Amino acid sequence: MKQLIAILMFATIAVSCTKDIQEENVRTVTEPTITITNTRKVFAGSNPSVMVSYTITNADNITNLKLNNILEAPKNEGSNFVNDPNNGQATNVFYFWHITLKDGKIIITQPKQYWF
Repeated sequence: MKQLIAILMFATIAVSCTKDIQEENVRTVTEPTITITNTRKVFAGSNPSVMVSYTITNADNITNLKLNNILEAPKNEGSNFVNDPNNGQATNVFYFWHITLKDGKIIITQPKQYWF
C-alpha cells in the first residue's frame, strides 16, 4: 500500500512539473527559381541584340534581379523577357542571374551557355 501511495505521489508530481510547450508559427521562405526558356537574336535596324525570355517562380522575396549582373530585369512572377544589346554580335553567350532577396541575401546562379 505504501508503494502504491508513493507511486501515485510521484506520478502527480511528475505531471504537475511538466512544461507546456508552445508551438511557434514558423514560416519557411522558398527561394526563387528563374529559368531561361528562350534566347533569340532580334534586329532593330542594323544593331542586333538578344531577347532572353524567362520564367520566375516564388518572386515575392526578390528585391533586385540582374542578368549577368549588368542588365536590370523585370522581377514579376511568371513569364518575362529582357533585351540584351551587349551580345547581339555573338553566336553564343553565358548567362547567369544575380538575385537580391528582401533579407539581403544574394544568390548568383551557375552560368549556362546559350547558342543563337
